[in-house]
Amino acid sequence: MKNIITVGLLSIFTVIACHDSVLAQSNSQEYQIFADWCRNREQLTPEARHTVEVLLEEAETLECDRAEEILADRTQLWLGDNSIEDLTPLASFTHLKELILISNPIEDLTPLANLTNWLFRPWCVG
Repeated sequence: MKNIITVGLLSIFTVIACHDSVLAQSNSQEYQIFADWCRNREQLTPEARHTVEVLLEEAETLECDRAEEILADRTQLWLGDNSIEDLTPLASFTHLKELILISNPIEDLTPLANLTNWLFRPWCVG
């Protein structure tokens, strides 16, 4: 009986943990501009939050709207060797022409599908 209760509780915790993770991921898909990602970074997955923090460092400000302005003017971003895993917060930067992502553990490039102006270099992802 004790084993059944333990398994039942573990199942409930697993469902709750998975549900929260899915909610964080689905909510993050709603953000259209970087400033929205930035303002809502506490609700993001840890990987997406890390990407937002790297971009704030790149912009040299913690103010979301100011970072949006600074990054919107950039045609190139060097984000190599920053432990970036989630590229979704970069999806709104459609003006980018060059994005350097060398030495990051990236597995999914689909968030960059709308970046049609950029030059893809296979060596930039690794």
